[in-house]
Amino acid sequence: MSTSTRKWPTPLPVFRCPPDCGLCCQELIVECDAIDVLREPRIQEMSPLKKNDHSLPVIDNCWVLAGAEGCPFLDHKKRCGIYTTRPATCVGFPAGGKKCTQLRNRARLPPLQGTVADGSMSDRLTAELTDYDDHGVEAPIDVAP
Repeated sequence: MSTSTRKWPTPLPVFRCPPDCGLCCQELIVECDAIDVLREPRIQEMSPLKKNDHSLPVIDNCWVLAGAEGCPFLDHKKRCGIYTTRPATCVGFPAGGKKCTQLRNRARLPPLQGTVADGSMSDRLTAELTDYDDHGVEAPIDVAP
């Protein structure tokens, strides 16, 4: 059944990030766009790599927030310092999806265990993003080299 015709409540499990993981923030490349910078201006200040091409409209510029060094907003307790205004690629990264599971395997951590959805729109989106990622569609974040 495709995600566009799936009935709610969903039979799909919902995955939640454990509070002490942070692997995606430490190991993945996160590109931010101008909308992300408008929502969270500190991205522009903290981004180690900026693709500012003044011949392009600012909307087409890109900021790389995390890569080989990890996200500068991840604190020592592995919590996001800009969680409520984090980039869209972070919002859309599916906990428990393929890349999450690969990162956890490399770190010798067990895969996340799914829980029953609580009926919220957030749970529905989370379940469908994970299902979308697990069926061969690339997530918007790439693993750092």
